[in-house]
Formats: sequence, C-alpha cells, structure tokens
Amino acid sequence: MQVGYRPHGSPIPFKPEILFYHATVRAMTTTPLSPYVGVPFAAVAISLLLRALRPRDGSLAKPWPLEAKRNLLTDRERVLYHRLIDTLPDHIVLAQVQLLQLLKFKGGRRGYAIFNRISLLSLDYVILNSDTSIVAAIELDDATHEREDRRRADARKSHALKSAGIPLIGWNAKSLPDATAIRAALNPS
Repeated sequence: MQVGYRPHGSPIPFKPEILFYHATVRAMTTTPLSPYVGVPFAAVAISLLLRALRPRDGSLAKPWPLEAKRNLLTDRERVLYHRLIDTLPDHIVLAQVQLLQLLKFKGGRRGYAIFNRISLLSLDYVILNSDTSIVAAIELDDATHEREDRRRADARKSHALKSAGIPLIGWNAKSLPDATAIRAALNPS
C-alpha cells in the first residue's frame, strides 16, 4: 500500500479509488452549474452590447404622443400680459419663463440639491429692460396657489429670486392691476 500525505502533513494510506471518487464528484458538481452561470452572463453581456450599438435617436423615428396647447396663457394671464406690454412699451415682457433662465450659480459651481429644488419652476412673467437686463419677475396667483404643494413651490421660487436679488411682484388673478398699479410696482419711489 502506498502512503499519501494530507495537506497538514500526517500520512494516510493511498487508495486510487478515492482519487477517482473525488474527481468524479468534483466533475458532477461543477459541470451542471456552468450553464446556469454562463448562459445568464452571456445574455447580460449580449444585451449590454446590443444596447450600446442601438442608435440613441431611434425614438425620434416616430412622433411622440404630444400635441400643442391651445393657448399658452389662461384668459386672466392674457389680460395681464396685454396690460403689461401696453403699460411698459420700453420694456420686454416675457411670459412663462423657466426660473433657471434668470439665475446662475455663484462662481459657476452648481449646487445640485438647489438645482433639483428649482429646476422645474417657472414664472408667469419676466420684465426686462431693452438691453435684456432683469427688472422684475411677476407671479399671478389664482386658487391653485392655495394648495400645499404650490405653496412650497412658491416659497422655493421666492427664496431663489430673493437670493439672486431679483424683485418678485405678486398679484391676485381676481383683481388684476391697472396701468398705475403696474408702474408703481415696477418703479417704487
């Protein structure tokens, strides 16, 4: 009988049938698992490769489910818009402006938490000088501004404008200002 050695060094009797048994058991446990490991891995790899090769603008090949709004402004907003342009002929009046168009981060460093809090907010009107410098932002509040989510959005909007030094003028949609009130709000003495 031959003598073999255990890993820790104690002699054991050598039996070829034990080696055959271990080799057979090892082959049985590893071979059946390879399809279960290899096939999913290959499927994921192929999926990632196909995704990388797919044209990114493929969704532009057919129309999106969109349509134009009938009017950009509500009836009350249109009335105020016309009053603003009639009262301020030397100014530029813009409607429905994204808040971020008026702001930039100090030092060019974007604060992502702040960006995320204001990125979807818009202003009803922005009044500009003829050189496009900002005079003021105007918000027309209606019943929807009484909802809690709108109050939080209005507070973020107001805080952002105040932080940037841009005046915010708020009027109620039920009592629109006349030309005198518009001039007084934009030229406080």
